[in-house]
Amino acid sequence: MNNMSNQGKADWDDYRYFLAVADAGSLSAAAQQLGSSQPTVGRRIASLEARLDARLFVRSQQGYALTPAGEAIIDAARRLAADHREIDLRVKGQSSRLVGTVAVSTSESMSVAWLIPRLSRFRNLYPDIRIEVHLDSARVDITRGEADLALRFDRPGDDDILLARKVGRAWFGLYASTTYLRRCGTPLTIEDLHQHAFIGPAGRLAETQMPGWLGEVARSDIVACNSMLGVFAAVEGSLGMGILPEYMAQPARSLRRLFPERFHTVLDVWLVVHPHTRGSAKIQAVLDFLAEEVSTDPLLSATDGLGSL
Repeated sequence: MNNMSNQGKADWDDYRYFLAVADAGSLSAAAQQLGSSQPTVGRRIASLEARLDARLFVRSQQGYALTPAGEAIIDAARRLAADHREIDLRVKGQSSRLVGTVAVSTSESMSVAWLIPRLSRFRNLYPDIRIEVHLDSARVDITRGEADLALRFDRPGDDDILLARKVGRAWFGLYASTTYLRRCGTPLTIEDLHQHAFIGPAGRLAETQMPGWLGEVARSDIVACNSMLGVFAAVEGSLGMGILPEYMAQPARSLRRLFPERFHTVLDVWLVVHPHTRGSAKIQAVLDFLAEEVSTDPLLSATDGLGSL
């Protein structure tokens, strides 16, 4: 009797693998998503199908598609996943220990130019808290537990359950290297910019406000990058002019800001956290540290409209 009972029983991990394959459409993509290997994912799916005595996927050259049996359980599996996430978040939020890992998500430029250089100071304050930095070229989902908190340039929407606090402002401007200006000349008027090379946005960066910041001034770009780190490298490498945040450009003495009255954009900086985990001592320690660091940084600090989580 027990053998028959156990044969039809699957644990949560089996359904986690099932959902990953259903969403990704292949074993390899699911393995990458799960941080596992393709053979392991295949074995877990085969094991789940054996326990349920049903085929959950149709295998083809196009990938893995759900069978009617798979379609029948997909919604229940998603509810199970949501329940497990909520349990994990609620338990994490009750921790009073200043020990363990806190995952912080922010942009690549903010990670490299601002956050990571400050982690040694945090380490001195909280030696038992491990910071895991997510350079989010693709934004992580805090509601799904992909990170504990985020430092962002936009706040969650009204329909989002996340808590958000505005902690500062980031200024953006037009920059060129001194080497580029010596070689190509320093523009004296906005019209002069039409004769210069620009570093443009590509990919996700092209979907931001950045193209509008340049407007009609940059009639063509010589290089386009999908990352602000790439734009910075191209500008610093004297390939052309580009829009950069001050927290990246100002520390680089080889860069010069141009026409600040014309190219002057400000984005609010937000700290975002899930309400279930806000009570965690280690997460609160990171939130407080980041808020303090932003408020004391002259390139990010703001004096009005700041709230609290």
